[in-house]
Amino acid sequence: MTTSELIRLLRKNLLLILAAALLAAAAVFVLTMNARQQYTSRALVSTGVISAFSIESPSANGKVDRDYTLSELENLIAVATAYETMEELSTRLLARYLTLDKPQKLWLSPAAFGQIQELPLDGIPEQFRTLSDEQQVMRLAEYYRSREEPNALQEVIYSDEEYFGIEYLQQQIKVYRRGNSDLLEFVYTTTDPAVCQRSLEILIDIFMRRHAELKKSNTSRVVDYFSDAASASAQRLQQAEEALLKFHTENNIINYYEQTRSIAYRKEDLDELYFKEKMVLESSQASLSRIEQQLGNRARLAELNAGLIQKREQLSRVSAQLAKYDLLGGEQAPSSAERRHLAGQIETARQEIQAYTQEVYDFDQTPDGIATQNLLDEWLKLVMETEQSQARLGAIEERQSEFEAIYGQYAPWGSQLKRIEREIGLAEDAYLEHLHSYNQAILHRENSLMSSRLKVLDAPYFPQDDDGQRLLFVLAGFLAGAFLAGGGLIGAAFLDGSLREPRTAALQTGQEVGAAFPFLARPPKGSRKEARQQAALERSSALLAQMVRFETLAVPGKPVCVLIASTRQLEGKSFLALQLTRALRQEKKRVLYLYPIHEGDSRHQGMPPPAHPDNCPYRAEEDTMEKIRANGLNWAVATGAHLQDYDFLLLEAPALLGGWSPVDILGQFHLALLACRANRSWTGADQQALHSLRKALNCPVKLALNGVQIDVLEDYLGGYPSGTG
Repeated sequence: MTTSELIRLLRKNLLLILAAALLAAAAVFVLTMNARQQYTSRALVSTGVISAFSIESPSANGKVDRDYTLSELENLIAVATAYETMEELSTRLLARYLTLDKPQKLWLSPAAFGQIQELPLDGIPEQFRTLSDEQQVMRLAEYYRSREEPNALQEVIYSDEEYFGIEYLQQQIKVYRRGNSDLLEFVYTTTDPAVCQRSLEILIDIFMRRHAELKKSNTSRVVDYFSDAASASAQRLQQAEEALLKFHTENNIINYYEQTRSIAYRKEDLDELYFKEKMVLESSQASLSRIEQQLGNRARLAELNAGLIQKREQLSRVSAQLAKYDLLGGEQAPSSAERRHLAGQIETARQEIQAYTQEVYDFDQTPDGIATQNLLDEWLKLVMETEQSQARLGAIEERQSEFEAIYGQYAPWGSQLKRIEREIGLAEDAYLEHLHSYNQAILHRENSLMSSRLKVLDAPYFPQDDDGQRLLFVLAGFLAGAFLAGGGLIGAAFLDGSLREPRTAALQTGQEVGAAFPFLARPPKGSRKEARQQAALERSSALLAQMVRFETLAVPGKPVCVLIASTRQLEGKSFLALQLTRALRQEKKRVLYLYPIHEGDSRHQGMPPPAHPDNCPYRAEEDTMEKIRANGLNWAVATGAHLQDYDFLLLEAPALLGGWSPVDILGQFHLALLACRANRSWTGADQQALHSLRKALNCPVKLALNGVQIDVLEDYLGGYPSGTG
């Protein structure tokens, strides 16, 4: 079915569709007369998923990850409509409304108050009203959760009880995403406007709190982990630093590397000094050896000097004693023998001194004639330098021994210090890494809390009027009735197996459609419908005559013989023949029209043809066949006329499935028209009869469809003449 056919079908049955829609709307109106009014309240919450500022990556602000946004908004909707959320909402609503003594406009209407008073809530303690709001919620939760057997409170909460049942709340509370934004719209529809508003307010509070707890719990575990890791790393770092401090304190180390560097520098200086001093000593010793060789035995010189001094002292002592004796007189004067003895000692001393002096003088000159005084001075100097160098070398060697001991002490300290420093480095790296991760986790948590901080843009309002659901139901009923009626008509059209229109007739019969005539109703005289119907009839007749002329252009001589047949009776053959006859005669063509009448009946079974000398009946009986065999088509010509005097001969044959048929003359026709009604289906018998007719004919067969709806026929005819609509 094409679009134009569908439009025509609906337009034709518009009144029926409207009647069905109105009937359905009236039924819905009657059925909803006693229904309670519905009130709807809405709220708008900003999630900040898209519009929030990111402190983690400020440069990324303005960039939106579509998949992340959709996932985050779906999670928010899931939290808002979660079962536990509705359970807490139900508990808080019950805790609040059970404490009301009377209806309050902003909390509960009288009808809803009476409905709540009828709830079977047994077992609630009397002191329940004196508790705070949070205590009331906790007591109710403990009451219906602690019971192993079902109680009245559980039956109210875990049911579809209006206002409080979880199933009811899940059905009536809807959470949507507002367009492509990051806003969530909460919608609640119920029969009490105050309950509607208050329920949404409590739900949004629960939703925002649970969302914050969820976000915080998701990130707090990570923050706690890195906090513990950073604390453990800091403790290990502190222990390693204390071990380093203890090591420095026990070993009197201020700065190991500076100290070892200083020791190394000092040892290098000491080694250099040692080598220099060694060279000085060796030089001094070599020079001293050479001078001693030049001086010879200088030990004797010392002995001579010592002996000379001794003799001089002896001479001085003896001379002093002698002089003393000379000064003494009297009894104290020495004897001559003593004086001679002293004089002899003096002379002996002089001689010895003279000998020593001569020998000393001999030592003052070298064998080479060089004065030995200079060599002695040089020798003495070299002796002193040698002694000093040896003393310094001893001190240096002692210092070197000390440095070796220091090196032996500092070498193991270096490896121990390296190990401690490695431990400190590892502990410090671990601490810094954990501290960085801890800061990042805190930053992520704060960013998550900031970026997903919910804010109520439009708070739930108190609905003053009902939501017009009854009107919507009536409108839905109207539309449903219209759709059902239209759908039924469309389904019936699809299931309709009739020929209906030229294209369908051609597909079902396998025969080309040569003509199509409209369904002729009886509209009011002078109406637009009558004019349209008449125009369609005239156009169809003209096209039929035109088709017949085109199909028989190649026929030599006259007359052109046209067979008008049908598979069944009452298919419109006579109507078709009369329309073709009239159209051809209007073109000044002479047409012989032969129509059948049955034996015992002088009337034509179809539409009676108008009186005309060229309209001739014939009996559909065996005698006619004998005449046809004897004279051919000339049997039907009136006396005094000839067949060649006619331009067209139209023979209306009896129904092919009716029994008798002029088979002997079928081969003489130049064109055959098969009349069919558009409102019937094509069967196998019709197809077999058509097959037999085609075998008997030697001319083309065209299908002529009768009773086609005018709207359908318009496409086939290509419109109507101007002024007919």
